[in-house]
Amino acid sequence: MGTTRAWQADREGNAAARAMGRTPQTVTCLAGLANLALAACQATANGRCTAKPAAVQRLSVLLRRRGLCSSPTTGRIRENSCKIMMRTVVTMLGCLTLALSALGGEAQAKWISLFNGKDLSGWTVRGKAAWSVQDGVLVGIGGMGHIYTDATGSDFEAKGMFRVTGEGTIPNSGFYFRANPPADDVNGFPRGYEAQICNHGDGYTGWLWKPGKPTGKATELLTKDGEWFGYRIRAVGTHLQFWINGKPVMTYDDAEYKSGHFAIQGHNPGMKVEAKELYYRDLSK
Repeated sequence: MGTTRAWQADREGNAAARAMGRTPQTVTCLAGLANLALAACQATANGRCTAKPAAVQRLSVLLRRRGLCSSPTTGRIRENSCKIMMRTVVTMLGCLTLALSALGGEAQAKWISLFNGKDLSGWTVRGKAAWSVQDGVLVGIGGMGHIYTDATGSDFEAKGMFRVTGEGTIPNSGFYFRANPPADDVNGFPRGYEAQICNHGDGYTGWLWKPGKPTGKATELLTKDGEWFGYRIRAVGTHLQFWINGKPVMTYDDAEYKSGHFAIQGHNPGMKVEAKELYYRDLSK
């Protein structure tokens, strides 16, 4: 939450408490609630929260019954202070409802398997790379090519285990998402986002790539050739995030690609890419 918004929240909470003649402890409590509400708004609804008129009316009655809108000396209703208090409380309740709803929906989204560990059912091969299943692992060798899932996604979370090796060459691969084969050459590089898999040079594993271009910088290289590692991707709207072995490494916002397939890349002869435990869950509902 920005400094300005936090200051506004503190000011609003303090104003409500002062108007009602409450204690310093109440001031701190109200400021904290307002900060919490604004943080929830920013995280779940881009700062916009609304409440139904009926909810405002119920809160008004409750606050009056509790004496929170009454003058401590005359007992008269302080309409201005009541409005400030109701706005703070309604914002807090509305935003927390949105936050809990979003978190609950994500928790209920089921993980769906992309790979059955037996054959290439649910996948489409493009390009020169040869793909097979060996001991429950999806394996790609032989040159440049991609294997696409039949499944597509727009807002989702995806994860998998990957390993790359090379014989006399630098292995290079990628885990694509929101990706589609180019219309003019279905065997060409996908049009979509790529979670890079390459443990050498710049634009290494953990970087976000767009076709031919490193775009979102990874904080550090955490992977090595010949070692399995976990990749997790989260894409919601324009917000893209990567984790390597559970550690966040990349965050970027981009609006170019909205929806598409998942895909894995075979890049050059002499290298091998392996993948297993591939899952995704739909966050668009």
